[in-house]
Amino acid sequence: MASPRRGERILVAPNAFKGSLSAARAAAAMARGVLRSRPRAKVELLPVSDGGDGLIEVLRGAEGGELVACPVHGPSGEKRRAAYLWQPKARTAVIEMARASGLALVAPAERRVMTATSRGTGDLVKDAVRRGARTVVVGMGGAASNDGGAGLARALGARLLDAAGRELPDGAEALLRLDRVEDKAVRALLAGVKVVALADVSNPLLGPRGSARTFGPQKGATEAQVRSLERALTRWALVLARDLGTGTGRVPGAGAAGGLGAGLLAFCRARLVPGSDWVLDRVGADRALKRADLVLTGEGRFDRTSLAGKAPVALARRSRAPVVMVAGAAERGVKGPFRRVVTFGAESAADSMKRAAFWVAKAAALAVACALFALPCRADEFAAGDELYFHRNEAGKLDDNIKGIEAALVHGENAAYLWRRCRALVRRGETRKTRAEKLADYAAARADCEKAVALHPGSPDAQFWHGVAMGRWGETKGIMKALFLVKPIKRAMEATLALDPAHGGAHHVLGEILWQLPGFAGGDKRRALAEFEAAVRLSPDYTANHRPLAEAYLHFKRKTDAVRVLKAVEAVERPADPAEYPENLADARALLRELEAAP
Repeated sequence: MASPRRGERILVAPNAFKGSLSAARAAAAMARGVLRSRPRAKVELLPVSDGGDGLIEVLRGAEGGELVACPVHGPSGEKRRAAYLWQPKARTAVIEMARASGLALVAPAERRVMTATSRGTGDLVKDAVRRGARTVVVGMGGAASNDGGAGLARALGARLLDAAGRELPDGAEALLRLDRVEDKAVRALLAGVKVVALADVSNPLLGPRGSARTFGPQKGATEAQVRSLERALTRWALVLARDLGTGTGRVPGAGAAGGLGAGLLAFCRARLVPGSDWVLDRVGADRALKRADLVLTGEGRFDRTSLAGKAPVALARRSRAPVVMVAGAAERGVKGPFRRVVTFGAESAADSMKRAAFWVAKAAALAVACALFALPCRADEFAAGDELYFHRNEAGKLDDNIKGIEAALVHGENAAYLWRRCRALVRRGETRKTRAEKLADYAAARADCEKAVALHPGSPDAQFWHGVAMGRWGETKGIMKALFLVKPIKRAMEATLALDPAHGGAHHVLGEILWQLPGFAGGDKRRALAEFEAAVRLSPDYTANHRPLAEAYLHFKRKTDAVRVLKAVEAVERPADPAEYPENLADARALLRELEAAP
């Protein structure tokens, strides 16, 4: 096993986690996790982008500039405002097409891929040129439209005409009737202006990997609409080649952002470049990589599409130091150029989005440990064992859980396995018949979690189960031992909450301590009630928390609240701990019957 090295240099360079964290916020969260795991490390932050969402934030953080907002047409033609980055000294504007023409701007029920437009992106380009831009950088990605950049062209002054010489309406569907295009006004507007188009994919405009077939379904297109889109874009490419002399159908990257790449090539004479490499060059990634002993990168989902131009992959391919990918979810079997792929391990997709910063920090801490100690790190590595644990009420499953963990620990001590064995031993101790057997399991559990905390002090689960194991051991030893351990148990729960403020279990344990202790020893039933309330609020599906809260309410003559909490147990559809749920439900119903029978 590797030992900590003073002055380890760790580069933290994530992409945005789409829908939850910007690249800068993801980098900050990852840095917190790294420092919990390796307090002596020297951490450098370098948020990155592949030219899609987050491009402006990343460049503004690295190079400065000001945001300029202007009126634009949204993806459905509605009026809205969008901003671009203006760097006056360089006379450069940086535009994210998703800010004006992005899919996220349209509610799922209102998405109309056949009529959606990229006109708003053209509005931004036009405003930037009128402001004095000599270079316009357009980041492509996240488009609602699939119009081949036709909307952008119209915003810049192009005329798209049918056979009768009438202007076509916005949207891809209208391109089926396209007869000719005129770009005289566009050429006049962009005279002397250099346009750079950043593509986050290499897909062409047409064909099996083209814009319609690859990205149309993501925008809500049916199979019939995909075929119509392909015909419309084929017509678009033919007319552009004939009238403007620019071939776009097979150019890599021309299919990016609903074919916006094709429109930028034909009307703006844009230079189409891989967005990831362009951004990495601008933010000084090569210099930062040379300083690093280990690199952490990340994105919301890592899958096969990530290998075709996404920033974390481009970064890893430049790095001589090992690179670890942190992702909210990962496609099984896809590794790419990474030493490890570490996933969140959140209980649900909703939880991973809601508490993204917490999970990113936790995964980063694990990622560092795994990279340095050559340990397996995928969250699904623990899935089979956790499934056994959460069905431990079924014959043999708890013992199988313990045996599986012990087999894994043969390859070396691992904090994640150690606290899981601690948890399983606590549960087995609770079922033992004799005091000696209980003490043996609880003592072994304490030892495991002590090692887990020493290996990974930033693990809230290790801290929590360490406290629980101490408590069970003390209760079994007797009242004096239990009282002696109150302070260490409280410290363990406080450490848990410092790492994970939403840990309902830690609030529950603190509530039990405050409820059971006499006042002279620090007990306080009102404070205990507040802890029980926090436990149920934060972990509503962990049903072991409900009856203690109901009993506390009854102590304070709050029968209505007690009944509400007990009935909530019956309403839980997916209990966090299925093994305990039948007993928790029976307890809740028994107390409800008592309350209903009482005068």
